[in-house]
Amino acid sequence: MRFTHKIMSMPLLAAMAFVVIYGISYIQAEQNARLADRIELKAFPAVRLSNELATLTLQIQHVFQTSIVLQDADMLFEADEMRLRQVSLQDSLRVLLPEHSALLLETNRAFESYYDLARALTLQLIASELNEAQFPKVEDMNRRYENLTALQRELGQRLAGGMNAAFHDARSSRAKSQSHMRLAIVFCLGMLFMITVGLISSVLRPLRRISAVTESIAHGKLDAVFDYRSRMNSAPG
Repeated sequence: MRFTHKIMSMPLLAAMAFVVIYGISYIQAEQNARLADRIELKAFPAVRLSNELATLTLQIQHVFQTSIVLQDADMLFEADEMRLRQVSLQDSLRVLLPEHSALLLETNRAFESYYDLARALTLQLIASELNEAQFPKVEDMNRRYENLTALQRELGQRLAGGMNAAFHDARSSRAKSQSHMRLAIVFCLGMLFMITVGLISSVLRPLRRISAVTESIAHGKLDAVFDYRSRMNSAPG
């Protein structure tokens, strides 16, 4: 490669280095943006909705118990409003997490089963005192409640695990991005170093020849001068 070609290759190599670094930065930025959306638009809202489901279930149970103690059937309207909110949350979760639709459907059925029995039994206990004939219904209601809360805990654990996995992927992506960027910078600097060394050697070779010719002239060795001159003319660069 001639000296002029090496000089011209410097800006070209610098442009290539910029393109490589920009390309890596762009790809990593896109990946990080997708991970951020996964956390912000899916994982975190899912965990929040799951926690709200569990809280509503506890509040509904509390309303039933309070209405029995106060002998106030009107409080069941409040429970009905909570039920509508519960159904709305479950629908939102099914849209957000189609991969968990089976568990969500099972949880919804468990909630409806518990709610229907608990509401009917609450009305009976408001109308009359608890009697021995109602004990099996109370036990059945408690079993349904335990089954419901167990399913909600399982759902919450799965969603929390999904959010933790998303955070782990984000941290891993950041580490990979930094590693790839360092490798790209080292590679580009290495190429620049090799071109620079080539340029320096291209400059030093003619200087050594000129110095040798000058020394030969000073010692009257004209044959050596012609020999150097012929080698310089036949040199590629």
